[in-house]
Amino acid sequence: MTLIITATFVAASAYFFVALACFICDSIAARRHAPQAIATTPKPAPQNPIETMNIRQLKKAASQARIKGYSNMRKAQLIAALT
Repeated sequence: MTLIITATFVAASAYFFVALACFICDSIAARRHAPQAIATTPKPAPQNPIETMNIRQLKKAASQARIKGYSNMRKAQLIAALT
C-alpha cells in the first residue's frame, strides 16, 4: 500500500515538474518571438493646459482668480469658469 502511494506521488511530482518546465520554455520562446514595440500614433496634446490640471490645481487657480463659489464646483465647471 505504501509503495503504491509513493509511486503515485512520484509520478504526480514528475508530471508537475515536466509541465512547469514546458510552461517556462513556452514563455521564454514567446518573449523571443514577440513583436517589438508597436509604433502608435501619439495622442494630440490638449489645446488648453487647464484641461490637464487635477481638481485641486483647478480650485487653487480659481481661488487665485477670485472666482466665487469655486469650492462647490465640479471639474468641468471650474474649467469653464477659468477659461
